Amino acid sequence: MKYLLVAFLLTLITACSVTTIARPAPRPSPSVPVMTPEPTLLKYKNPEFPDAAITKTSSSVILQNGWVLLQYNVDESGKPVDIKVVDASPKGLFEEASIEALQGWEYQPPMKDGRRQPMSGLHNLFTFKMM
Repeated sequence: MKYLLVAFLLTLITACSVTTIARPAPRPSPSVPVMTPEPTLLKYKNPEFPDAAITKTSSSVILQNGWVLLQYNVDESGKPVDIKVVDASPKGLFEEASIEALQGWEYQPPMKDGRRQPMSGLHNLFTFKMM
């Protein structure tokens, strides 16, 4: 029993990989003033692998693969707000964990005229994959 618990924990730690990619909104046209620099990610939190995505058998642990694409804005304080699920696969399995992780992120928003500026239309892809 002890061996199965150790094997399960090692599998969980080494088998799941979370990849995140922050993508800012497309650059505005030249007629719109450009804020520089882009927002800088200061703090991030990886999502936890949901229990519903883990299948335990008598001899192994199987982790479900999947991904979630989120769209969000960053307010003047650097916090992600207005988080929306754009798409996910499989649906209903990884969305909550991805949103919860993104809520723990913090950005340094871009500055314009000495003031922090909110950003809109950012995207992030969270992938849950067995290694």
